[in-house]
Amino acid sequence: MDHIDHHIDKSVWTQVADPNGALIIFGYRRGMDVCGKNLSAQAVLALESNEDAVFGTACDRRIVIVRDISTPDGRLDRSAVAAHEAFHSAVQYALLRPRLDLVGFPGYPEGRYLDLIEARSRVLMHAIRSGNQPAVCSALQQIRSLPEMVRDYFLYRSYWEWPAEHYMRHSVLAGLSWEEYLARRKAWSEGRGNPLYELGVAALDQVEATRGRESWQKDYMGGEAPINMIAVVNGCEPVLNPSILVDIKAVDIFSE
Repeated sequence: MDHIDHHIDKSVWTQVADPNGALIIFGYRRGMDVCGKNLSAQAVLALESNEDAVFGTACDRRIVIVRDISTPDGRLDRSAVAAHEAFHSAVQYALLRPRLDLVGFPGYPEGRYLDLIEARSRVLMHAIRSGNQPAVCSALQQIRSLPEMVRDYFLYRSYWEWPAEHYMRHSVLAGLSWEEYLARRKAWSEGRGNPLYELGVAALDQVEATRGRESWQKDYMGGEAPINMIAVVNGCEPVLNPSILVDIKAVDIFSE
């Protein structure tokens, strides 16, 4: 059973995190046990359908189990995935009080919308990296105008995944150029990469250059959405309205 013990890099993530980090277990296969515990039927179903990973606790540790099909080859690649998943577990699931409107997963959009999501992500990423503020605002308006379920999926993913991807990029993959980072991402995704996640790195890089790392991270932990941050630094209208904060209750992925 391949695993990586990842502790949050305090120079990259300046806010509070679980000091024990998370144990990332790769290559899930049916029947695998952790500390003598078996996964619940719901967790097995999640890993054998659409979810790349499930989160829980065992052996007094935060545990992330990554399915076999989502386990990349190479130590650097696995270390990067471990950093991304550890961020979810040790920062977001442990401590974040998320916005009410971004807690519930809206469901996966129909397959025909995946190309549209990728296209909108690429347009916004290009506008951000080229420093074209009117184009950023136009791209954000296009995202607001997406079909409701697609828009909600985009906003949900950006809220949760952009900070995790940014953390991964600047911790484990800090030594790579932007082009090398994108190539590494494509190697995990059958040549497609993940433009919605990669966009998050470009967006938060720009926010960080404008506001500073500690400032945006503090506001994120206070419930602000990263997509609103990128809107504000480009002089655009925020995409999301204010929302109350709620507490996350952990779901036990292990059966008794």
